[in-house]
Amino acid sequence: MPGLEASLSCNYALCAALVGIAFAIWAWSLRRVTRRSRDVLVVAAVVTSVTIAGMVWSSRSERAEIQRCFATLTSFAETYAQDLQAQGHAHLADDVRGDDPTYLALIEVQKRWLATNPMVADIYTFRMRPSGAVVLVVDSETDYDRDGKLLGDREQRMNPGEPYESVDSALASAFEGETAITPDSITDRWGTWYSVFAPMRADDGSVEGVLGVDTSAAELDATIARGRRTRLGATLAVVCGLLSAFGAIGLLRARLEERESYEAKLDTARSLAESASRAKSAFLTNMSHELRTPMNGIVGMATLLLDAPLLGEHRNYVETIRGSGEQLLTLLQDMIDLASIEGGNFDPAVGPFDPVASVKTVLAVFHSECIDRGLDLRIDVGEGVPAVVLGDAMRVRQMLRHLVSNAIKFTSQGHVAALVDVVATTTESTVMRFVVEDSGRGISGRQLDDLTDRFTQADDSLVRDRGGVGVGLALTRRLCDVLKGSMRVASSIGTGTTVTLVLPFGRAPADSSPRTQQIRQRTARTRVLVVDDNPVNRKIAAKMLERIGCIADEARGGAEAVQRASQSDYDLVLMDCQMPEMDGFEATRRLRATERGKDLCIVALTAHSMDEHRRMSRECGMNDHITKPVRLEDLVRMIELVAHSRPQPQVV
Repeated sequence: MPGLEASLSCNYALCAALVGIAFAIWAWSLRRVTRRSRDVLVVAAVVTSVTIAGMVWSSRSERAEIQRCFATLTSFAETYAQDLQAQGHAHLADDVRGDDPTYLALIEVQKRWLATNPMVADIYTFRMRPSGAVVLVVDSETDYDRDGKLLGDREQRMNPGEPYESVDSALASAFEGETAITPDSITDRWGTWYSVFAPMRADDGSVEGVLGVDTSAAELDATIARGRRTRLGATLAVVCGLLSAFGAIGLLRARLEERESYEAKLDTARSLAESASRAKSAFLTNMSHELRTPMNGIVGMATLLLDAPLLGEHRNYVETIRGSGEQLLTLLQDMIDLASIEGGNFDPAVGPFDPVASVKTVLAVFHSECIDRGLDLRIDVGEGVPAVVLGDAMRVRQMLRHLVSNAIKFTSQGHVAALVDVVATTTESTVMRFVVEDSGRGISGRQLDDLTDRFTQADDSLVRDRGGVGVGLALTRRLCDVLKGSMRVASSIGTGTTVTLVLPFGRAPADSSPRTQQIRQRTARTRVLVVDDNPVNRKIAAKMLERIGCIADEARGGAEAVQRASQSDYDLVLMDCQMPEMDGFEATRRLRATERGKDLCIVALTAHSMDEHRRMSRECGMNDHITKPVRLEDLVRMIELVAHSRPQPQVV
């Protein structure tokens, strides 16, 4: 079929060109995203294979479709031949008259076939005369253009006996008794056709005629070409789909590689940040230790000096020294706590304490300042406030100290009041409210939004007069958050400010409040070993212990502490952590391994104040942790705990 073959080559060439163009566009687009040449080669091989497979599939499907079409025509031809044979075609003369009834009946049969099968364009019969000439016998009128009119010689019925000169091999084979198909299309004065010829037999079985069935070559070629274009279009769609899929995979892989690169950079940045954080923590640790060690000497000596008889002016000097030192220590602790919270290393120190006493302690610090400035400083205690709760007493006092300090700073006249009461109580916890109220100048709504940011001040002009770095409220809010509480600030210009803290505390055991008289009786018999490589620190701690009636011994390092504690019975060991040769952690572990040190109360007395070091103290076996400079009340608390846990002497 030359027409089909030419169309096939053209369609395949067009499909291959479109695939090449699509692949070129894809490769150009992908190379802008990724530089993997191997991917382009792999996709080229896949696309080539799919295109070839699609063309082979299209060719095989086309041949199968042509075979089905000619098989249908062959079936039609053989059926029609048998039908005309049964209708008496063999008894018609090859020059039968046009008004012969049998002839007209056969014409009507052909018309019905044509009307029933649109695929069939024409039906006719041949007969071969003894001379070998082939003539037409029965030829129906055929409406080739299907316009409902039989016009012209082409569509008019041919007369019986008219010679047919276009005899080919297929027609010759039919006269020999075999159904045959024209190998190529035949063009005659009626058009271009593909024909099937079926033999018709006489009563004696001989071939008396041939029935021909034509189908339009143009229509068949168009049908085959449409199917081919559909299949090649499907192949092209598959190729484009594969290119899209490979493009999406390439783009996704490029994005993943970009993300991996970004994550690698993030890991590097995180490692650098963690290194910087560790360096910052190490710096804070060392700075805390280096600052607290001399401040311990300053504050401790000032405290001891205040117990000596001093003239009024000299006493004021010493009190100023101690107050300034404690203020520096407070600021240092604030900065360390803020860094610990932001670094996620904050660990509350939970223990029993008296909430009302803590508030009074804070207010006592500011009592003299309020008297000098003419401010009324008072405390209100609500009903049902427990004598002892479990919580971080140091951080509670730290938050209240900031709130009271700010209230006094921004109040020129009137009052500063503190309120403590109970909000809710359960069998396991007590939720308490601490309120600090002042009658100061107040804060505007805009300033309230930024007030708890670090280093932000509500009024810079007032700060220049009265000091402050703006870290107090920021630290208070963060401390409140880590203690699982809440903080609320309410203020208006000219009427004052009210800050409310709501904090949860654990319920303390019934016997956790100290029995003062028994403590006094037992404190005098308490033996304490002070371990520190700094002689000033040892002297300060020993003097404070002697003041409250304890027996104090000194050790200059960890090894000496292990030796002395292993040989003598001590009630308490105050252990410095950072010492040469053997630090306090190792000394504690060695003491815990001895029979005498197994139940010994060992408390860290160190300049390290970060929560990480508190954890290290607990992990090595210490009972508690006190930071330098040591305060007399901290020593008293330790002695009370030791005395409270020591068996009572039997009274006879």
